[in-house]
Amino acid sequence: MTNMVADHPCSAIIGSVSRFLMVLIEKTQSLGIDISEKEIDHVCYRCSTIIEYQQVCRRLLSYGVILLESMIGGRPIAMISLTDSIQFRHWSVRCIESM
Repeated sequence: MTNMVADHPCSAIIGSVSRFLMVLIEKTQSLGIDISEKEIDHVCYRCSTIIEYQQVCRRLLSYGVILLESMIGGRPIAMISLTDSIQFRHWSVRCIESM
């Protein structure tokens, strides 16, 4: 993989956001899908348990605020607006969805 950039500090909680975005972009390109002019407004982190969800949300609050939290399909989902956006190439990702 090329063009690695520094990860956002939230990567310590949810894993390497830069690596995730790099793989996502490489996969879409390999399928012939050009997303270079598209906005990436959020990334999503799926928790395997309610306890993990609560811990992840609590820890992510170090980097932003909860915009909304609701139950969808019987699962809690939170959208966290980051104080400092995740910068990756020309994209600026402003939110993390935790579910």
